[in-house]
Amino acid sequence: MVSPVLAGDHANGETIYNRQCSYCHDLTRKPADRKAFPGESFQELRQQTQPRPALPEEPVRAGGALRDGARRGPNLSGLLSRPPGAEAGFPYRFVWHIDGPVWTDADLDRYIEFHARLGPEERADLIAYLERATRN
Repeated sequence: MVSPVLAGDHANGETIYNRQCSYCHDLTRKPADRKAFPGESFQELRQQTQPRPALPEEPVRAGGALRDGARRGPNLSGLLSRPPGAEAGFPYRFVWHIDGPVWTDADLDRYIEFHARLGPEERADLIAYLERATRN
């Protein structure tokens, strides 16, 4: 079996990232720079019973930042060199289980299939892009 990273189209993966992922995830900020999403302290998340606010009706601009600069997902910088749930200060609702100590392309493939519901070719393209774009 060919690795999704080797089979993917990096340029198309960037398009997919910008269309599907940049709303929630940043690639360039340092994790310490993350602002909490409004109303998302760790204690509030533990007590919260309602889903997060709906996505805005208008397209997201400026690399996916919300109006106040907050993100809904963890920063992806250095993704393939860290375990899930490792961004300091991010209020995770759950941590995805992987087989090894850090994310691999196979782990990302399973997560993206579950989370973003992309087909195999789109997942391979996105993983090819993330493999390059998230290196420290």
